[in-house]
Amino acid sequence: MTLIQKGKWFALILLAGIAASQVHVAQADEQSVYSGGRPNASAGGGSLGLGILLGEPIGLTAERWLGDVYSVDGMASYSWSKFIEVAADFKVHFPNAVPWGGKNEFVPYVGVGLIGFSSTTTDFTGSNSNLATSLYRNDTTSTLALGARVPVGLEWLPKQSAIGVFAEVDPGYGFIPTGFGFFQADLGIRLYI
Repeated sequence: MTLIQKGKWFALILLAGIAASQVHVAQADEQSVYSGGRPNASAGGGSLGLGILLGEPIGLTAERWLGDVYSVDGMASYSWSKFIEVAADFKVHFPNAVPWGGKNEFVPYVGVGLIGFSSTTTDFTGSNSNLATSLYRNDTTSTLALGARVPVGLEWLPKQSAIGVFAEVDPGYGFIPTGFGFFQADLGIRLYI
């Protein structure tokens, strides 16, 4: 796949995310769902969440709510496949989409973001040989990679609490140095301040 083809796929994913967010904003404006940023923010906590990720990868996370339905988040983490990763996402949340658990308590979301990988080893033999074949294909001289990801998840924002607990899956596609697909999944918790 050429770099132009990879760029077209990334642009298509980005446009789909923007289109979905605009549909949801129109629905939210009609229903006057809530205001003030993070759902249940008036009950506890603010719009900045700091926390941890458990799973693949494991690390630290931060999320900043930009209004009623939008947020940006970032992570710095370590993958068991011997990578350090840094990612940033733009997410659209869908409050009131889940009929159980109380108003705005369970909030699904979808987003689009970029992720950077850095190998923690240059040994592409033995137990680490999957590193070269899964991330860098046949390019065993590269230690850096860049890709796009689509986080999809559900966050539990309990009323009267400043915490958020979330589960997320992140399918993605790396386009530098060569094309590769990847899949990650995490559980996490954030304290909103």
